[in-house]
Amino acid sequence: MAPGFRIEIFATEPHVVDPVEMAFDEFGGVYVAELLDNPHDPPAGQTPLSRIKYLEDTDGDGVIDHHVVFAERLLAVEGLAPWNGGLIVTAAPDILYLKDLDGDRRADQREVLYTGFALTNVEGRVSNPRLGLDNWFYVANHSHPGRIISGRFPDAPAVNVRNREFRFHPVRGLSEASTGDTQFGQSWNQWGHWFISHNTVHLRHTVIPPGYLDRNPLLTVENTEQDVSDHGRPASRVFPVSQPQQWRIDRTAARQARYEREQPGRIERLEGFFTSSSGSTIYLGDSFPEEFVGRAFVGEGAGNLVHCDVLVPDGPTYSASRWPEKSEFLASTDSWFRPVNFSNAPDGNLYVLDYYRQYFEHPDFIPDAVKKRLGMDFRAGDTLGRIYRIVPDSTEAVRSLRASLGSASGAELVATLGHPNGWHRRTAQRLLVERRDTATIALLRHVAAEPADPTARLHALWALEGLDAMDADIVSGALGDLHPAVRESALRLAEPFLPALGDAAIDATRDADPRVALQAALTVGNLPQSAEVIEALGAVLSRNPEDPWFRVAVLSAPSEFAEPLLDWLLEDGTAIFEEVSRPKSVLLRDLAFLIAARFLAPEVGRLLEIASAAEILDLPEYRVAVLEGVAEGFSLHKGRRLTARRVVQAVELLLRDPSEPVRDVAARLAQRVELRSGIRRAILDAANPQLPVDRRLAAIRILRGGLFEDVVEVLDAVLQGPGRTAIRSEAALSIASFPGPAASAVLLAGWRRYDPAVRGAVAESLMRRRDHALALADAIEDGRVQPQLIPAVTRIRLENHPDAEVRVRVAGRLELLVDARDRVVEAHMPTLDLRSDPSRGRGAFERECASCHLRRSTRGRIGPDLSGVSNRSKETLLTSILDPSYSIEDRYRNHLLQTRDGRFLDGILVAESAATVTLRGELEDVTVLKSDVEDIRVSSVSLMPEGLEDSLSDQEIADVIAYLQAGL
Repeated sequence: MAPGFRIEIFATEPHVVDPVEMAFDEFGGVYVAELLDNPHDPPAGQTPLSRIKYLEDTDGDGVIDHHVVFAERLLAVEGLAPWNGGLIVTAAPDILYLKDLDGDRRADQREVLYTGFALTNVEGRVSNPRLGLDNWFYVANHSHPGRIISGRFPDAPAVNVRNREFRFHPVRGLSEASTGDTQFGQSWNQWGHWFISHNTVHLRHTVIPPGYLDRNPLLTVENTEQDVSDHGRPASRVFPVSQPQQWRIDRTAARQARYEREQPGRIERLEGFFTSSSGSTIYLGDSFPEEFVGRAFVGEGAGNLVHCDVLVPDGPTYSASRWPEKSEFLASTDSWFRPVNFSNAPDGNLYVLDYYRQYFEHPDFIPDAVKKRLGMDFRAGDTLGRIYRIVPDSTEAVRSLRASLGSASGAELVATLGHPNGWHRRTAQRLLVERRDTATIALLRHVAAEPADPTARLHALWALEGLDAMDADIVSGALGDLHPAVRESALRLAEPFLPALGDAAIDATRDADPRVALQAALTVGNLPQSAEVIEALGAVLSRNPEDPWFRVAVLSAPSEFAEPLLDWLLEDGTAIFEEVSRPKSVLLRDLAFLIAARFLAPEVGRLLEIASAAEILDLPEYRVAVLEGVAEGFSLHKGRRLTARRVVQAVELLLRDPSEPVRDVAARLAQRVELRSGIRRAILDAANPQLPVDRRLAAIRILRGGLFEDVVEVLDAVLQGPGRTAIRSEAALSIASFPGPAASAVLLAGWRRYDPAVRGAVAESLMRRRDHALALADAIEDGRVQPQLIPAVTRIRLENHPDAEVRVRVAGRLELLVDARDRVVEAHMPTLDLRSDPSRGRGAFERECASCHLRRSTRGRIGPDLSGVSNRSKETLLTSILDPSYSIEDRYRNHLLQTRDGRFLDGILVAESAATVTLRGELEDVTVLKSDVEDIRVSSVSLMPEGLEDSLSDQEIADVIAYLQAGL
């Protein structure tokens, strides 16, 4: 234990088994969710094992000695929260409401509130219902797809939660997709700021609240959360004290060997990284020393420890520093100790839920060879469980958990909003909203205006909101409050009273507190467009040109704000562009994208003229950023072209620009513009072997904007000619961009003459449109195309094509060509016995793996971050390398998308707005309008290609594994 604290037993088996969630009702009654359906759901027709218990301490000694089964036969119950005399319960695919109607501590009422959540493995199911300060319940969904239907309001529209979380309002019957990407664990601090856990990333702050991104459906935002750790990103180091496992010993030895060669004198410590962070909880009690209020506690079940972070404001977000500095708040020598969750309690202490199993990893993520060799029983410990109480050493007597809020009067509940224990404050607010007692409104108004206690004022303000008793006068007073958290909440509460409170919101964009200024930028985006609003938002960007969160906040305003915002920046905010930086380039690109995505010729023409005017954007990096934004905006409108003379002339001028990067982006623009002289020039350039490769490639891309009959001859000549592979492959992609049998016939005509690289490009381009994919299937059936000459990755994609007819046509013709991956893994097991060298492995990793698994300068990675895999066994890493589809991390699953015009795209789903979907492939991010999407589904096949054994020797595989185990 950290100095100053001790740990006490609160509950053990048989009273608690496999605990994952604990909640206290308004009387201090204790409910615990027991997840017995782990690691697998019961077979079809068999009864689920999970349940909820009501725990009792009958003799008052602080230890549970009796229990009642409140509800049983619940499938994988992973979350519960008190509401209106009962419990909100998450048990995928449902969110349930359970209530005891006759006082026997057993649930008599069972109602499905919402259903449709994914039945994925238990590590990522719907869980952790939490009532926020704003009176909404927030539920962790781990971004799994689902169409959520209301049980109470069956006629309400289904909520799409793909790539999103879920929230619902228990009083108003509202539900919607939410921001945040929570795996297991979410909590609010005393100011209403939201923190979550996600596997190797132990603590994130959700910076952008729900709702704001929906008002600009064209804006794509990949993340609304900030990793806040200052001691390792994305995976932070931890200091376990349990007996070192063999993987730790091997990894430490490998690291030390590398240091002896590269960094003499450095000593490697035997330590690990977060791999299973869960249960992030902000301490809000009144038992610990006051400085602990607002600190975060996170469990690391695989490391048998509890981690504590001190949270300090850092701009509009936070920075988290470990405490103690070089050890953990709590660590156990018992390797079965599995802290998965925590609970703030009525007694002011922190309670730790210990799942207590021998194996914490899900068997789906462990190679069969390892499971077989170790004889792993993944249910070992399923009759055991612990709940511990953490108390300060100075505490002598056991504090009572009993509470009287359930029988308190309205006036007493209002007085409790200032209680030093956050559990009491939050419970009092909940009860006030539940009871709907209008007699408390006057008392709440008084507390909301009282300057003494900012936490009490916050709860009073939101209680009034929950009672539908808020008015502009109360909000106006709160907007001028001395405490920034009150001002921040007041801005959100002011939104129903806009534009009446618009001037105050605009003034708040200049607030000295970054969180208040950020919220003000979000709020001002709800005002009607005006010169004052644009100036305020532009000034926000000028004051915070490098901060991504202010950029998102401003750009979340309706898309018609984008053009006047860009004008303001180029006229009044030019000072921020005097020095080049990537964040400023991203800002310009995003503004240009939003303008171009509207696809209005006057706006686009003016934007292109701005990009051509060197006196305004005289730095090539900024001109390219603007043009890239225009090209991305244009890409949403497949099949449409702008013919306005102003636009055509601007693009033709850019195609002749002296800057090569500008010309390259202009070539992408040319595909969406009705060019005449530009196409004629591109035909000449594409056919000219004397020109530089980049110029020919740009010309070939421009030809996609011409008429097929005008450009096919030169494209076919390039494809069949002796030129470089890159040029011929680009010609294949350009031909395939045209629909119809004529294009596919041209591509297939030279199949036997293509070299392997070009053949691969042709096959890949053919399967990207439905009509071309069917033509490829025809050619496979009649023998014109030999399946063994199609690259393995393309074969896999064909077998998983979104179009059913394509799948049927190729079924049975391709799968025999792909070696069974389990046999490949088994055949390469001897590589694990080779002497390996991490330094050699680094070179092989950078050659074959880094482009996907390391973050790129312009966009995020498309494969999982590997900085935290050093704790995995050699067998696990070998399986991941040779059989990438064996186990796929949820956020990196390949999505297959088919458009209404027959195009096929795939990649990881990195962003989804109300109007667009963005997929990340190996070469580029592609954003598609949802109105153009015919179908989207998740593939069971990894985006990572199979067959790395063909490009990595056995020795290189061994070296890569050593490099990964030594830590990137």
